[in-house]
Amino acid sequence: MKRAILLLIPVFLAISCKQNKLDNAQALQLLRESKRYPQTLTADINPADPNLVSSLTNTRLEKAGLIEIHEAMSLGEMGQAQIIFTKKAAPYLIPPSDQDQQAGIQRVKIADEVLLSVTSVTTTDDNRKAIANYVTTYRNITPFSVLSPIKVNTQEHKKEAHFSFVGEKWQLDK
Repeated sequence: MKRAILLLIPVFLAISCKQNKLDNAQALQLLRESKRYPQTLTADINPADPNLVSSLTNTRLEKAGLIEIHEAMSLGEMGQAQIIFTKKAAPYLIPPSDQDQQAGIQRVKIADEVLLSVTSVTTTDDNRKAIANYVTTYRNITPFSVLSPIKVNTQEHKKEAHFSFVGEKWQLDK
């Protein structure tokens, strides 16, 4: 009996140690549960911004009929909306929050960033911290993607996330 117990101790130790190690599937699940992905990328447009008006004049957005540009003719028209969104732009417009509405900001959808896979997980020697390398891509790219400061395309983008083993489970660090 003692011999059987002594033989089972290493098995229990191996199982308990293995549970502390974060694997690709767990990291993927935690990233999905974190609600980081899918993520909608947006851009804020101030329709009265003269700099934005001049940069959007004669662009694909105007040529596609998504926006109309009304250039200010007098000082009295300054500060009024000069960028008008057409009905064609409606699917890409995000309903403004109260704060956006007060500031005169219209948010537009750029694309959806989706999580594809976790490619690797590196755990510290004590199995208390881990770094997961993962891949995302952009889908549902809208014509308003020209407004994005980042390059929005369908290529895969490599990223990393940090995890900590707290209590008896892995948590995604903020």
